[in-house]
Amino acid sequence: MNIFSLKKVAVFSVLLFTALSSYADSAFSLFFGDEPEKEDTLRVEAKAGSAAAREQLANQYFNGKQRKKNYLLAVYWYRKAIASGSKSALFNLAICYERGLGVEKSRQKAFTYYRKAADSGIIQAKYNLAIALLRGVPAEKMLPEIKPDHKKAEVLLSALSNRGFLPASRELAVLFLERPLDEKNMTDDIKAVQLLEKVANTGDVTGQRLLADCYLRGIGCSADPDKAIYLLRKADKAGDAFAKAILAHCYEHGVGAKKDIKKAVKMYLDSARGGVPIAARKYGDYLMSGKEVKQDKSKAMYFYRLAAKGGDGKALLILARDVQKNASSTRDNREAIRLFLQAAEQGNPEACYEVASFFLQGYVVKPDHPAAVKWLTRAANHGHLEAQKQLAFCYTRGIGVAKNEKAAMKWFRKAAESGDEQAKIIVSYTPNSEKVSPK
Repeated sequence: MNIFSLKKVAVFSVLLFTALSSYADSAFSLFFGDEPEKEDTLRVEAKAGSAAAREQLANQYFNGKQRKKNYLLAVYWYRKAIASGSKSALFNLAICYERGLGVEKSRQKAFTYYRKAADSGIIQAKYNLAIALLRGVPAEKMLPEIKPDHKKAEVLLSALSNRGFLPASRELAVLFLERPLDEKNMTDDIKAVQLLEKVANTGDVTGQRLLADCYLRGIGCSADPDKAIYLLRKADKAGDAFAKAILAHCYEHGVGAKKDIKKAVKMYLDSARGGVPIAARKYGDYLMSGKEVKQDKSKAMYFYRLAAKGGDGKALLILARDVQKNASSTRDNREAIRLFLQAAEQGNPEACYEVASFFLQGYVVKPDHPAAVKWLTRAANHGHLEAQKQLAFCYTRGIGVAKNEKAAMKWFRKAAESGDEQAKIIVSYTPNSEKVSPK
């Protein structure tokens, strides 16, 4: 074949590829429910390569406005818009991946597109990227876990807050308030309150609730129960079910308001119906005790299950103990351990101790002493006395961890300070140890 013939083949191949690509686009659109092009100028412009038209078409499919909702086609046209240079389509495609709309759900891919959109200057993308950095992104298939990076998140949130982006100010305040004590700056709580004041003044109910909590507990400001109640009532009136739960707590204990158990119980019920886990658990407690409401253990367990479903650690612990108490098979015991583990993962110290005991004793699960030490440490750090003492013994004997007398004495002292008599004796008879006075 001569060079002239080769050029003919090359030209023909390009034309064929172009035709097939156009056919593939049309076939995809028709297969997934796209309308015909007749009298549809937006689709004509989109197919001609207009980035704005492609994104507008995708948005119409995504929102179900002017066209029948179709997430598959929304994703298709978002990709086309990105290929044409649209920056905001990067953000919209990230939303699709995060929620699993029109694509397989993937927080990893959502993170990637949020980062690209953030780098392109999209404000909301920077905020969503910051939230992802705060929480971290789990591993997926061949993609490794993206660990939380609070420093990078703080930089992003601070920049957005300085530009007046209120959701960023609110999250930045929470970051300051929840910063671990060993990392906390002296001004963190004060800065958090200043940020929340600005957010709350805009009518943001979450900001009002968070600020109220600061005034209730005197965090970053002087305690002011009256101001806290004022803010909580505003947020409650605006429909914030979490604010209602805190108000219920105030009425229950007479904090900033006259003690009114009956009113508190009713508010807990209303808040539980609004989806607040702790309120469901509190109402379950009243049903279980029969105080202020007719005792109904079956109904109480319903509310405990509701609270547990929302991740309430104490409710999960109650369910775990109930299952364990009535267990009649290995399957029941495994279910109890599953619930204990869920409660432990929510940070409940009692559940952490129970899980540690299972691993130490090899009860239903295989013995795993390093895992036991992990859960004992979590419980001990939350002030659980028995966990502190057991952890000390683990360090003394080298169970699940290397022997470490210094670490052992640290936990014996903490247990002694919490009132454990055995730990007091051990500490008092240990040379060069600080004596612990009986409480």
